[in-house]
Parts: sequence; structure tokens; C-alpha cells
Amino acid sequence: MTEPCLVLSIPHTGTRFVKNHLLRGRVNRYAHIGETQMFEHIAKKYSPIFVPMRHPVETARSWHRKVRDIQGLPALFDLLTTTVNDLAPWYVPIDSKDRDQNIACINVSLGWDLNPDSWPVIGADPYPGTRELDLNEYPEVQESIAKHLQFFSRWYDPETLH
Repeated sequence: MTEPCLVLSIPHTGTRFVKNHLLRGRVNRYAHIGETQMFEHIAKKYSPIFVPMRHPVETARSWHRKVRDIQGLPALFDLLTTTVNDLAPWYVPIDSKDRDQNIACINVSLGWDLNPDSWPVIGADPYPGTRELDLNEYPEVQESIAKHLQFFSRWYDPETLH
């Protein structure tokens, strides 16, 4: 029987990688933070909860390339570091240098055998020639990352979080 596992994420942080590769066959439901007022209600029905993490600056760049409007990102970072964090999820930093160690801890704690080697290579820009994001144009995003520096520093070098 598949565990009633939930993937709860901010769009463009690795939802598909975690759902379709790492947790293949184990995910009963997934939801994007902020897309529904019901995510807290949904989250209470599932355990464990997995939250894909991506470097917040890279998340902003991806939003900029694909969505073009990153004004809503600070509110999602707020939800992530408060309401979602209070649900005690398993964070899966897809682009952290400690990704494999993090997954090994999940395996030991849950008695699972998740294999990060099955993931596609991350890092190549799938949108060459797109306009690069200048975070100076979005001070509210910079301020949000700075506000949550301690949270993001669990996986990413603080010097890169600006």
C-alpha cells in the first residue's frame, strides 16, 4: 500500500522532480502553496508531507522566465516559512549540495529507499536567450529572501541569498 504522501510546494521549486522521480508511485496528492485556501486542510490528511526546495533566487529567476510576474513570491515565502513549516514537512532541496545527505536522512527516518540518482540533471538553462532577472527591479523579493535568510540558510550558502 502506498503511504498517503503529500507534496506541497511553491511553483518552480521542483514539484515535478520530487513527485515524478524521487517519490514515484508514493504521492497520493500534491498542491501548490497559495493556489488553494484548502492546502492546510489537505495537509492535515497526509503524512508524510514533502516540500521541494529550490534556491530562492533561482526560484525567482524561474518565475521571471516562465510566469513573468514575481510579485506574489514574497507572500509564498511567508507561507512556506510559517504555516507550511508548522506542518513539520520533509524538505527536499533539489539543488543543494547536501541534497543526497538530506534524502538519506529521510530514508533512515521513514524506513524508505528513495533514490536521488533517478533524478534528471538539474542546472542546464532550458530557456536560453531569455531575459535575465535583475533582483534590483524587485526589492520586495530581495527583502523577502533577506527576511527568511535563517530559514533558507539551512540548505543554501547565505552569501548566495541576495
